[in-house]
Amino acid sequence: MLQMVAVVEMMVGWVAWMFAFRQPSRMKHGEERQRAKSSRWGIGLVMVGYTFAFAYVRPAHGYSKSTAELIASMILVPPSVALAWMAA
Repeated sequence: MLQMVAVVEMMVGWVAWMFAFRQPSRMKHGEERQRAKSSRWGIGLVMVGYTFAFAYVRPAHGYSKSTAELIASMILVPPSVALAWMAA
């Protein structure tokens, strides 16, 4: 049960992390924003990398993490998302 909760929290955290980079602009009226095309590619590559890193693959013999590992991951997800929002 705890493993399922941890996976759901990770997926919700992943979605929240992605939206940190899609937030509305806080620019004043009339200001012009300049963005390097390479920055969009960089963000896209990071998102693809995280997708592959956190892809859920279940081995044939079963997959389980210890309770301590699950709790540690569940504690680290919210601050990670908060840091992404503050950075963006």
